[in-house]
Amino acid sequence: MENSDDKRKTYETTPVRMWIPGAPIPSPEELSGKRGPINGQRPLAMTGMTTELTSLAHASIETARLLEHYRKKVKRDFWSVLELLSIQPEFIRIGWVAKAFERSMKLARAKRKRGRPKGTHKVDPAVVLGSIRALQASGRAKTEHQAVLLLFRRGIFTYHQALHGLRAAKKEPKLRPLWLPPVTQAAISAEEAAELLRTAVSFQPGQVLELQLEPGVARLVKVTTEDGQERPYSSPPPPQA
Repeated sequence: MENSDDKRKTYETTPVRMWIPGAPIPSPEELSGKRGPINGQRPLAMTGMTTELTSLAHASIETARLLEHYRKKVKRDFWSVLELLSIQPEFIRIGWVAKAFERSMKLARAKRKRGRPKGTHKVDPAVVLGSIRALQASGRAKTEHQAVLLLFRRGIFTYHQALHGLRAAKKEPKLRPLWLPPVTQAAISAEEAAELLRTAVSFQPGQVLELQLEPGVARLVKVTTEDGQERPYSSPPPPQA
């Protein structure tokens, strides 16, 4: 829109928000098998995290499928809304989710059983997925099945743990990229819009991102390309509503 007083253009913006889960990567020493057979019997030392290749369009489709699945499920059982919110609490911003949660609370059916729920996996599927992606990225395994066999032969996981962990990770909603509902809209000037475009980073496969953890947010501070070039990055302040 355009301000008639000073003819300065401003833009209404709605920040795009995505949830991109990371899978932990065991250290090279752990993946080499030099520390002896593990077979999922002890914790692994971690060295970082990896994410699956995704896009805004893919995340939008995944989110639409997930929400539609739970919209139907909630009609049969209000308890299901808690499952959805455990996957992504930000979905409480969606109208029908908030209403279902409020109604379940009124019906006193939102009380959880005491104690922690019993886990269904002896080995975290995210750790298996991170191990497989690390082996593929290093070139030691070309396919997921080759990585599963390598993890088994090196005694890191049993064959059952590696294979079923990979399958479970692919089905786990918490490990899928999701499109989050918008929080606020803001009006920014043409100059501010140009600065946002100038500082935008186009992420590519093989890049390594260095993040600085702050209360409630992780800020990008450096991008390293696949050929080793480093680019410092300074996150611009968010536009004020």
